[in-house]
Amino acid sequence: MASLAMIDYGALAKNDDAEIQKLVQACQTEGIFYLDLYGPLTEALLEDVLALLQAGHEFFSLPPESDEKTQSLRKGMERG
Repeated sequence: MASLAMIDYGALAKNDDAEIQKLVQACQTEGIFYLDLYGPLTEALLEDVLALLQAGHEFFSLPPESDEKTQSLRKGMERG
């Protein structure tokens, strides 16, 4: 297992300041992290997975010159 930050989704859902800062730090340094989806708060998230996958498919199916894509390509946001 790579040495990446483990982010607790339950703590994020409760707006835990320390966990939010840990997420920001992981995004700024590595650009990737492990997301811990264990716990009761993740059930609602997992119910929305199909909608999230559909939204991702629609976004990446847009032509490269679309406003949605050009606005999301800011300097430093090219990772993954």
